[in-house]
Amino acid sequence: MDKLKAITNNAQSKTGEGRRSLVIVSLGDSYSSGEGIEPYYAQDAASRYSSLDFLAHRSERSWPGQLTLPGVRGRMAEHRNENWFFAAASGARARHIWEKQQKTAKARFLRPNDNTPHYLTYPTKELAPQLDIFKSLGDKKADYVTLTLGGNDAGFGEIISHAIAGHTYVGRSFLKLKLASLWKRFYAPDGIRDSLIRAYRLIAEAAGPQAQIIVAGYPRLFSPAGSKTLFSKQAAVLMNDAVSDLNKHIEYLVGMLRASGMPIHFVSVEKEFEGHAAYSAFYDDPEARRSIEFIHRITFGAGANDIDASKTTYAGSLHPNELGSQVYRDCVQRKINELEAARIRIAMGLPPLKSVPLHSVPLPLQADRADDECEDFWKVDCETAEKAFDLAAPASNTLPYIIGGAAAVISVGALVGTAAIKRARAIRRSIAPALGIEGANRANGANDTNGDTAKQENEGEAGSGELL
Repeated sequence: MDKLKAITNNAQSKTGEGRRSLVIVSLGDSYSSGEGIEPYYAQDAASRYSSLDFLAHRSERSWPGQLTLPGVRGRMAEHRNENWFFAAASGARARHIWEKQQKTAKARFLRPNDNTPHYLTYPTKELAPQLDIFKSLGDKKADYVTLTLGGNDAGFGEIISHAIAGHTYVGRSFLKLKLASLWKRFYAPDGIRDSLIRAYRLIAEAAGPQAQIIVAGYPRLFSPAGSKTLFSKQAAVLMNDAVSDLNKHIEYLVGMLRASGMPIHFVSVEKEFEGHAAYSAFYDDPEARRSIEFIHRITFGAGANDIDASKTTYAGSLHPNELGSQVYRDCVQRKINELEAARIRIAMGLPPLKSVPLHSVPLPLQADRADDECEDFWKVDCETAEKAFDLAAPASNTLPYIIGGAAAVISVGALVGTAAIKRARAIRRSIAPALGIEGANRANGANDTNGDTAKQENEGEAGSGELL
């Protein structure tokens, strides 16, 4: 340990970074703000409905606040506005990275001799565009940016809310219809895909080239066994698969931007949440539920500290609880530790761990070798390459890569054989009905004649069913 500390101090002295404390900026939606994990900042203040922190439902125990950095004593929550700048907000969509987000609070009250609930609506407040947080850094520079983003754009909250409100036992046909519209909106011009790319690029520009951007994915929400009354097994699988598909598309976008030179990384949490989704514990065992489940179950009726008391469900429903928040923290912390180790290696004058450039790989590469000898052959880029090929854009078997400034367009078939082609085609087939012919052409860069309609659907959901 002493030797490692000496190496770290030596590295910092060589780079001059020992004189500057590291900084994290945390952006995104309610999976980053800590929805469902009380207390929230300003929760107990008399003027809490005027507090932007409370209206954003930023938790004092959110996972970004539990991260640590070398040279900073304790956790980030202990250094807010010094080493940690927190702008994530419940309900945020990709556009709220660069646009204002409106918040309207409603408080419940009862009149004398009247048991009917009434609601007091407070004046609407505006949260600043999340990019504005970088102005608060002054002469400091962000070393890391963390975020979760895309869940509200996908409309998962609306899908689940409508399912609960309209169906006691959700049917497969209803969910398939709602989920089909997701992929139309994802690939529509100025749709979800384009909004996410714009958000990532604006963040990279505002943060500066020294900042490492870490995008965390979402967990599969439901036990595959379903629930007793709300969701069938088939419905649970459909919704879980939709979350996984969104993660795959986000990971693909991040990989594409990383290949172009942006310092951006994707962190998956699906594996760590496996077996710990909502409704995973025995139905009649609350103690097991508290120890096993990492995601809040659906609770009917607004919570005492919800922003809108008129909502029919608790705002923290289907969000990570404190155990789930710790899982998020651990996953992102591992990535930060990995990046810090690489930084120290470079500072010590050691060569970075380089992978084999894709354009230098001899072709063709046999499929069995891709499976059996992938780690040795691809080295560091092995897992990334496999995922990128398997998660190729639905209507394309060819992936563009920019490696070391040189463009290389490589056929998936030539690299990973027929097995990978089948996997890529399976992904394409799974969402082709939702995209339609026009949507599939859009994935290849052609015009989508349904784009205007999809764009209107995307923009029309601003006030409905936000889950994240």
